[in-house]
Amino acid sequence: MNSQITLVSINIEGDKHLDKIIPFIKQEQPDVVCLQEVMQSSVDHLKESLNMELVFVPMKQVVGHGVKGIAIATNLPILETWVLYYAGDKDVLPVTQAGEKRDPYANNHMVLAVRVEKNGDTYTFADTHFTWSPDGHVIERQEVDAKNMLAQLSTLPECILCGDFNAPRGGSIWGKIAQCYTDNIPSNVTTTIDPQLHRAGPLPYVVDGLFSSRGYTISDAKVVSGISDHQAIVGSVRIA
Repeated sequence: MNSQITLVSINIEGDKHLDKIIPFIKQEQPDVVCLQEVMQSSVDHLKESLNMELVFVPMKQVVGHGVKGIAIATNLPILETWVLYYAGDKDVLPVTQAGEKRDPYANNHMVLAVRVEKNGDTYTFADTHFTWSPDGHVIERQEVDAKNMLAQLSTLPECILCGDFNAPRGGSIWGKIAQCYTDNIPSNVTTTIDPQLHRAGPLPYVVDGLFSSRGYTISDAKVVSGISDHQAIVGSVRIA
């Protein structure tokens, strides 16, 4: 039948912007929501407020703040779930101190993926929060993690890949991903950092991605500001 699925992806910056994020998601009425920087303490609130099933995977524990990770929420039946680690140790949750200098090695990193069904069609959505580096510069850890991430993604069915990639479009990490998947962020978008809500102010980096393998097409892709410190990514997905 080739149904259309609506998608939203947002780095929500913990629990700082839930008063904006929850109304925005309700307004968009997506079938699938990919979230990054989710506090485990917010999971039940998000599930109840959005009236969606939600799968959460922790990336680290911040002392005094709690456990932070990534999540996928959906109002569709979940047929299968994958958690594919490409950095860190799935059996050890890293612990960091609040306010300490960011460390590219301080998180576990994984792809969280779900296969959902709508009107008899199945779709696979993958979410990640990729390894950070300072000032958008590529570091060796990112090169290693990108190779490992793409190897893990190759074990999935055709998929939509969303997330905060912490590596700007135009750089080598984004380029490696774009060699394997179609980049659906409109070419006229010059940043996915929110100029008002991000602590560093306006930055000329497209770091939040909406990629698709050849089994899917994405239309009406856009970015929306005023939701979190990163702009929200919105799009419509069909089977190609």
